[in-house]
Amino acid sequence: MTSEKKKTCFVICPIGGPESVTRRRSDEIFNALIKNVLSRLNYECERIVDENRPGSITDRIVEKLHDADLVIADLTDNNPNVFYELAIRQYTQLPVILMSENIDEIPFDTKSMNTIEIRTKSLADMRETEDLLVKQVLHIESDGYTTSDLITSYALKRELLEAGKVQEVQILDLRTSINELQKSVNHIESLVRGRTIVEPGRLGEHYLDYSRDMDRYELILRAKSDAMKWISLIISEAPVGEAYEASFSLLSQHIIEISESDSPSVVIKNTEKIRDFYSGMPKER
Repeated sequence: MTSEKKKTCFVICPIGGPESVTRRRSDEIFNALIKNVLSRLNYECERIVDENRPGSITDRIVEKLHDADLVIADLTDNNPNVFYELAIRQYTQLPVILMSENIDEIPFDTKSMNTIEIRTKSLADMRETEDLLVKQVLHIESDGYTTSDLITSYALKRELLEAGKVQEVQILDLRTSINELQKSVNHIESLVRGRTIVEPGRLGEHYLDYSRDMDRYELILRAKSDAMKWISLIISEAPVGEAYEASFSLLSQHIIEISESDSPSVVIKNTEKIRDFYSGMPKER
């Protein structure tokens, strides 16, 4: 009886010199987290630094980015080589998983993509990170999975626009905005549940005292969660017609303001506008 052939996972990450802090961190994340999890899912994992083949390193990187069943990109510290390699992989429209220890510092063009936060300060943190990685791999392997990134999004939008389906493009933009809002909700949930212990803490670019402002965060969390509920209803019952095209653009702006704000009044005001939009939509009888 032959064993099932292992799939390939190529990991792109900051490497650094042989004895550098960056290399030690890369080795730890690769061996203790990524390789440990992926091996249980029947993947053979490797980094370019682990290879001993002769020839051009750049050529081998491009080859692996093109041929690997899965690519995992560690965006920690915003290494430019990693982002360059990520762009090559995205162009292939093949599966890629993003991870980072500092999600808040990911550049704008990549922030809309779902990124796993690498948390290793405790055994519980490590287990949670492992679980998130397993879930993303299983999602990629599920029936009907399609890649979702800037390139595939642009290709789909262009196809829809050429077909004159403007409103479908706007709904696609709303879905992207929801992803940003979900990240904001997840972050605040971690504060409310006490999983993030920092004092003074940081939310966005504003330094705050978590213990003093916990009730405030709970209020923001409820409002943002309500906003997600209303937006999901709007998308599922989206009205058809040119009259709503401008309204959808305005909705996207409301979602952005909700995602980026840590002011209860701003979040509540924009959530109410989204709720009012839904209330005014024509409903099927």
